[in-house]
Amino acid sequence: MAGPSAMPRVLVAAAVLAVLLAPPALSALPALPAVASDDASCERHDRAVELVPGEGAVHPVAAWLCGAGLRDGQTVLLLSPTGLTAHHYWDWPVEKDTYSFVRHATQAGFAVFTYDRLGTGLSERPPAALVSLPSEAGVVHQLVGQLRAGDVGGTRFGRVVLVGNSLSALIDILEVEVYGDVDGLVSTGAFVGPSPVGLAKLFAAFYPAQLDPKFAGDGGIPLGYATTQPGSRAQFFHLPAADPALVALDEALKDTATLGEAATFPVWVPFTRLVHTPVLSVMGDHDVLFCLTVCAPDGVEVAKERLFWDPATCLEIQVVPDAGHFLQLQPNSAAAFRATAPDWLARRVGLDGEHPPTQPCAP
Repeated sequence: MAGPSAMPRVLVAAAVLAVLLAPPALSALPALPAVASDDASCERHDRAVELVPGEGAVHPVAAWLCGAGLRDGQTVLLLSPTGLTAHHYWDWPVEKDTYSFVRHATQAGFAVFTYDRLGTGLSERPPAALVSLPSEAGVVHQLVGQLRAGDVGGTRFGRVVLVGNSLSALIDILEVEVYGDVDGLVSTGAFVGPSPVGLAKLFAAFYPAQLDPKFAGDGGIPLGYATTQPGSRAQFFHLPAADPALVALDEALKDTATLGEAATFPVWVPFTRLVHTPVLSVMGDHDVLFCLTVCAPDGVEVAKERLFWDPATCLEIQVVPDAGHFLQLQPNSAAAFRATAPDWLARRVGLDGEHPPTQPCAP
């Protein structure tokens, strides 16, 4: 595993941590109950993490470890849910053969660790100012260390690959820039620099979570949490290729984001050249946030994206036709991703010690 020198990492860490707002005092919450997942191949393994270095591990994170025949040295995929959703984005509760990447990744022999980011799902919702891209990148770094150390289910995983979509992909990129501690990065639904029109559409869809019918009666959501206005999420699908029932279910399962995330949205952009791990980037051609009109494999968006990454990443970009921003939630793009990702993982990362990468990046 290659990574940047210690000094650039220190400089990046100092830069990104400087944008954090001063945190209020916190008290520890009780640990979440360990409840088995609906999927028989998954077990609940809640974790405790810090959001501010040195504060003590007081924030409970709901998490699941999935796989068959878990073993030391195996490659584990750390899946972070896309913005405004929880872990079900990667393990959709219906039609799993079509939409569950967790199911397909474990069938391909990989271990999968998926979780609800702080501020979403069954994990704690800390004060909104604490939940930012830098602090969430720090959480991912802690989870990577726990997976390598055997703290999750007793298995010491040999290689860790980050897999994210949209906001979670940006968090993953920042984690690799600052810590350089993983063996691969799979970024979906995120290029360096969103379309200004798309970004305006995204923020126009937000409003306080307390005003939404889904969250109005939840007294546990602090101020500074937002969600999408009813009906606004459809724009993140390419509707001609989407299942209307799934679009409706996505609305029912939507989750929250924070002002801390919005305030630190661009902090990772200047540092992509510090990434020296293999990178796979997957984009829907009708992504409303990153395509001015339609992204093409040889178009301006892809050409621009290649300029931001170091050759050491062996960057591979796939543009999926007839796909929107929520790639995993449309049948054609979900199928394209489950065909591409295991092949890329086998070539660039490997399955375990006995199955190393068949086409590793040159050092």
